[in-house]
Amino acid sequence: MTPAAPEATVFPVSVLMRCTQREHRGWSYPAWEVAGLLPDAGGEATPSGGAVHAQGGTIDYLWRGLRFRLVRSNAETYWYNLTATRPRAFVICRQDTEGALVPLTVTLDQDEATRQLEGDGEVFETDIPPEVREAMEQFVMAHYRPEQRRRGQRRKHHDDG
Repeated sequence: MTPAAPEATVFPVSVLMRCTQREHRGWSYPAWEVAGLLPDAGGEATPSGGAVHAQGGTIDYLWRGLRFRLVRSNAETYWYNLTATRPRAFVICRQDTEGALVPLTVTLDQDEATRQLEGDGEVFETDIPPEVREAMEQFVMAHYRPEQRRRGQRRKHHDDG
C-alpha cells in the first residue's frame, strides 16, 4: 500500500535581494531585483536578513527563514506554472520604514503573485531552483490530474455559413 501524498509541503529557502542606486535626470533611486533564490538547509523559524555585501552603489541583502508552501488546493496553478515556457518563483516584498524592500513570502502560485501585484505588494520573478522544481513536480504529480476531454466530445464551433 502506497502512503498518501501530504496535503502540503514546505520547502525552506533564502532570498538574495540586490539594490542598485540608479540615476535619471539628476534623481537617484533604488532599483531592486532578486539576485538569487537558494534552498535553505538551516530552515530558520522566522525571516531575518541584512546586508551581506556592498560594492559601489550596489548592496546585496540575504534573507533567510522564508518558505515555499505547496498546498493541494493550488496544485492546478503549480501545474500551469511548471508547463509554462519559463517556470517562475515569485518573491513578494513590502517596504520597511527606511524604504528597503523586505521579502515576506515566496510562492510558486501565479494567482497569488497576481493578487499581490493588484494590492500593495511588490513582486519579483526569478528562476525556480532545481531542488524546489523537483519537489514541485512530485507534488503536482501526486495531487493534480488535468481534465481530459471525454471521448466523442467535440469542440464547440459556430458555423454561420
